[in-house]
Amino acid sequence: MFTTEQEFNKEVVNFLRKKITEEGLASIRVVGGYDSGASDNYLLRDFTFNKTDNSWYLYGGFQEIDVILYKETIPREQLLGSFVKSTGVGVRGNIIVPSVIIELKKASRRKTSKLSSFPSHDAIATNVIAGDVKKLFPRVKAMFLFDNFEGVPSTFKNISFNRMLYNFDGIYLDWKNDKERIWKVIKGCLV
Repeated sequence: MFTTEQEFNKEVVNFLRKKITEEGLASIRVVGGYDSGASDNYLLRDFTFNKTDNSWYLYGGFQEIDVILYKETIPREQLLGSFVKSTGVGVRGNIIVPSVIIELKKASRRKTSKLSSFPSHDAIATNVIAGDVKKLFPRVKAMFLFDNFEGVPSTFKNISFNRMLYNFDGIYLDWKNDKERIWKVIKGCLV
């Protein structure tokens, strides 16, 4: 359906913003990684202790998430300071407290055939990230959305594919046909 994951991301973000406006949910914000030049969709993922210059610090690790829906933030200065530091440049403003996180994946064409593929390594890595975020934000709902130009192949409906994504609360393999159903689920998480 989409030629790139960026196009898929823009479609999802625009769809969600339209639905939020139609429902009058003005307190809900939607951010997506390809929405602007500077990505503001980094979430706190984990903490790690590290000793530097004979002093111990707690480092918050941040992870870019494809789409985040939220209504609350924690002022950055309440969390980050002399003892708690952040790794990388991910956090630019306040700490987002997510209501829903969405991971988007786009099928790619196999080199040896016209069929699509989605590497199991990507599914496993995505699942670990969702699990880490849910440990810090236990109320967040994690959703996996897949866009495939072939429709939904039977291999994606089997137990092995679903087992790789066990940290997700919803797995949707056909954005084009499922987006209204996905919105109903998301709306239920926001109100």
